[in-house]
Amino acid sequence: MSGACPPHVREEGSGEGGAAPSPAFAEGEPHYLWTRLQPVRTAAEVPLAFVVFTHKPFVYQQIGPDVWKMRKLGMTLQAIGKELGVHEKTVRNILGQR
Repeated sequence: MSGACPPHVREEGSGEGGAAPSPAFAEGEPHYLWTRLQPVRTAAEVPLAFVVFTHKPFVYQQIGPDVWKMRKLGMTLQAIGKELGVHEKTVRNILGQR
C-alpha cells in the first residue's frame, strides 16, 4: 500500500479477493477501493435522546391576570397581595412587567 492512501482505503487488487482493475483507469495508475462503506444517514435517522423538563408556572405567572383585574377594580397593592397571599412587592413587580 502506498503512503498516499488514507488507512481506511486500500489499493485495488491488494489483499485477499481484490477486485479486477477497472478499464476506466489508465494502465499503471493506482486504483483505490473504499473498504468502509456505510449508508448515508439523514437527520431523521440519527438517534436522539433528550429530557424535557416541565414545571408548574411560577406564582407570578399564575396570579398575573388576577392582579391586573384587581388593580383595575381600584384595589391597593397591599390589598391585592393580602387577598392573593403574596407580598406587596410581588404585586408591584407583576404590574411593572407590562
